[in-house]
Amino acid sequence: GSFVARYGGDEFVVLLPGFDEYQAEAWCECLQQKVFKFPFKESIDEKHYIGFSAGIYTFSPFGCPAYSSDITANQLIQMADQAMYEEKRTKKLAKEIYEA
Repeated sequence: GSFVARYGGDEFVVLLPGFDEYQAEAWCECLQQKVFKFPFKESIDEKHYIGFSAGIYTFSPFGCPAYSSDITANQLIQMADQAMYEEKRTKKLAKEIYEA
């Protein structure tokens, strides 16, 4: 099964054993859809929706000889963090193009 832990502030780490990149993306998309169904209501007329950015990094100690068996959890989190910031940049660029 999956494991979710608060990493700090508004950041969470999710472990999805056995998931490849496409399955992890689908898991994140499903979570986003579920979260989006429940907006915060500040007033009768005003709703706010929650969104998030996810950094996905897949790792298999058996899948690729380039991976070292002594890779640390911190290194894995750094790789996922880099992927998350890349997703944020992509979303920001897409928004700027859409609004232009």
